[in-house]
Amino acid sequence: MFELDYRIVHNEYDDFAGQHGFFQIRCNNYIYGEIYPEEIEGIMDKVSLYDWFERLAKVIKGLLTKDYVALSDVESYNTWIVFQKKMMKS
Repeated sequence: MFELDYRIVHNEYDDFAGQHGFFQIRCNNYIYGEIYPEEIEGIMDKVSLYDWFERLAKVIKGLLTKDYVALSDVESYNTWIVFQKKMMKS
């Protein structure tokens, strides 16, 4: 199972609506990222949703020709998320 959750947090300094917010990936009982409640979203760091979706699109494109693709989290030090093809048994 693979699930993406995100929430847009509007900011007057954003270049366009939907630029920043919270982002979370759930896959095979692993969770990466955090979705914070609205009550504390003003004090928590937001991520670039545009950047995450652009980079995930590149991961999908990469998996068309490769068996795995590693995606670095630019906001964390030395953090990689590995996406790997899994062959379905018939």
